[in-house]
Amino acid sequence: MHPLKGLLELAKLPRSTFYYRQKAAARPDRHAMLKEAIKTIFDNPEPSTPSKAWTKPSRTTSTTTTNAASN
Repeated sequence: MHPLKGLLELAKLPRSTFYYRQKAAARPDRHAMLKEAIKTIFDNPEPSTPSKAWTKPSRTTSTTTTNAASN
């Protein structure tokens, strides 16, 4: 096993940052429910509500009329 001090020096990572991230990784994700809801919506889109992002924009053409009598 490699000594932590040498690995931290190699990674240019402060020791306190290593221990902070290690502790943070052990905590439960406070956004877990939100992430699951987003995954559910993404995996099961409602077919009755099309998204504007996925609809093809309509093409509008403007026609100009010229008055032949004005020439």
